Amino acid sequence: MKKVWPIKLTENAEAAMLLAEEEARAANLTYVGAEHILIALVRVQSGISARAVKELGLEIEQVRHAVAIGERDLFDSSREMMPRKRSPD
Repeated sequence: MKKVWPIKLTENAEAAMLLAEEEARAANLTYVGAEHILIALVRVQSGISARAVKELGLEIEQVRHAVAIGERDLFDSSREMMPRKRSPD
């Protein structure tokens, strides 16, 4: 069944959005985030993102790993930036 989008998408863009949804579901998430769209863009073999990643000598699993590390680092750094409670004197 073909999805209906609120705007017209190119064939590659539509494929990427469907793959992004697949990536989010595979991670047991109920939302599609930028990280899922990034991975999906790389998965669309006829797209410029896939060509750029291939020229860098990377594989899709390396992209997934980099995204996972980035998410972990983001959460770790946001915890560090939270103000610490002062200890009672």
